[in-house]
Amino acid sequence: MRLDLSLNDILIFTAFFGVMSLLLISLPKSHTNHRYTFACRVTNRGMQLPTNAFLTWDNIINIHYITESEIIVTKHGKEILYYHFMDIYVNNHTQSVIRVSLDKIEHYQPNEVFDEVNYHWQRILHNKIPPTNINLPYVVRYNTVKKGTEGFYVFLALFIIMVMSYFSTLGDNLNLATATIILILLCMGLLSHASYLLTRMDSIALYVSEQGIQNEGLIAVNKTIFWEDIQSITIKRTVFGGHITINLYDNNIYLDPISVRRKIAAWVYKKIGLTYFCVRSDLKEASFINTYRVLTEEWQKHTGQTIQLYEEFS
Repeated sequence: MRLDLSLNDILIFTAFFGVMSLLLISLPKSHTNHRYTFACRVTNRGMQLPTNAFLTWDNIINIHYITESEIIVTKHGKEILYYHFMDIYVNNHTQSVIRVSLDKIEHYQPNEVFDEVNYHWQRILHNKIPPTNINLPYVVRYNTVKKGTEGFYVFLALFIIMVMSYFSTLGDNLNLATATIILILLCMGLLSHASYLLTRMDSIALYVSEQGIQNEGLIAVNKTIFWEDIQSITIKRTVFGGHITINLYDNNIYLDPISVRRKIAAWVYKKIGLTYFCVRSDLKEASFINTYRVLTEEWQKHTGQTIQLYEEFS
């Protein structure tokens, strides 16, 4: 059976599915928007607040991470909204507590903002960070709403239509313009699929043992990244948020066994300036900065490597 599709039909179908695929993946979660706010700016002297007030580290008594909830009624039933704050207790005659909202902070999770402020406050004020006391194995999980599934299925529909359209034109004179348009629209679908891979939720972010570390993909194939194969561990930030990046001496021995989907995801991470293996900041019941510390301290203990303290100021 041969489809009777004209070039206009191909363009209309592919453009529609390409646009829909991108839109569905980029849709924000319910009850949120993309208006970002300013939480604070951290320096080696102190922190600047949204009110432009500047607090020196020695003027801060304590810092607490606060979560408050609100039950709202929608057409779908009752929903719980969570609001995240950082309460800063200061040595001030006119004000004892300063509350800073941590919702809608660009490139940061709410608890990540608190973790970083608390980390710098303790490190600079006390000139050291106490060692982390953990029991191995140490398991960290992601806490993200699974997102992008609709875009993935639209991508599959787009890909199928593209292949069918290509074969339907083989009986005619397939010119260079038609082939170029098909290639461009296929790239749109691949871009959507890449976004799906980056936003897909994996339940296990990191599994730390005496032998080394694993992520969800490596656990599935029973493969461990040995400590001596790790070249460096750093924190990087992109438009997708914070990531603990794990640089290996040889990536191929750990990329070969994993699934094709995870290989593509690893390749996408590499192309956006991260590494093939990295840990996102949206962790469940775990501190992002503390997870970085656990990872680097275990790496140092097992290999004798020296590490530089995390000193990023934002």
